[in-house]
Amino acid sequence: MKALLVTVIPFLFLLPTVSAQLTVKDSLKIEAQKKDAEKLALKMAEQKKKLAEMEARIPGMEKDARDKAEKAKESIADNEKAASSLGDDVQDKKKAKQAKKAASRAADDAKDARRAAAALKEMQEDIDDLKEKIADNEKKLAKLQALLPPVPVP
Repeated sequence: MKALLVTVIPFLFLLPTVSAQLTVKDSLKIEAQKKDAEKLALKMAEQKKKLAEMEARIPGMEKDARDKAEKAKESIADNEKAASSLGDDVQDKKKAKQAKKAASRAADDAKDARRAAAALKEMQEDIDDLKEKIADNEKKLAKLQALLPPVPVP
């Protein structure tokens, strides 16, 4: 019995320090989780700001794409007129030059319209990707906040 007490008593003194160490580790872990949650919240705020800026640019890009598509259609119509005019008199150098310029303008305007449409599509894709990232970060933040102990209200 005495041997048992001699063996157990030193361990009884160690118990408070082991418990205190676990508490310190837990508090460090909680602080790290708080820090991660704060970083994630800041990142989300930046992402939401960027999203708002991107979404604000969409109407202008849509108008630009519509305008360029309309201009391309007008250039194509002008090209058809010039080509038709040239078809009436194939030997006329002036009409040939006008038809060539009209075809070049039509090609350039069509290229501009395609670029504007591609830029709009890319912006929409970027917005969708950013929305997905924000949703993922919101889920991560909710998980982190669920792990944190509730803050006592004084």
